[in-house]
Amino acid sequence: MESWQQAAAEILNEVPQRIHEVMDPYVAATPDRTALIDDNATLTYSELDRAVGATADALRALGIRAGDCMMLVSKLLKHKLAESLRK
Repeated sequence: MESWQQAAAEILNEVPQRIHEVMDPYVAATPDRTALIDDNATLTYSELDRAVGATADALRALGIRAGDCMMLVSKLLKHKLAESLRK
């Protein structure tokens, strides 16, 4: 394997595959720190973690499983995402 390919493979092996793998250390270390800022609201890491968990539960209820591909479509994705995370 060429050196650049080996370096790329090593980097990809270290990249988290799921959102919770990125968030979990921050949720544990700084749960009350601001994680997401929108024009209308902010969410702490613990609030974002709960929102992501609720979203995951809703997706599982629809039959969507880890590894499934899905697409989000919205004109105002940023606002819609923030709105859905606040629920």
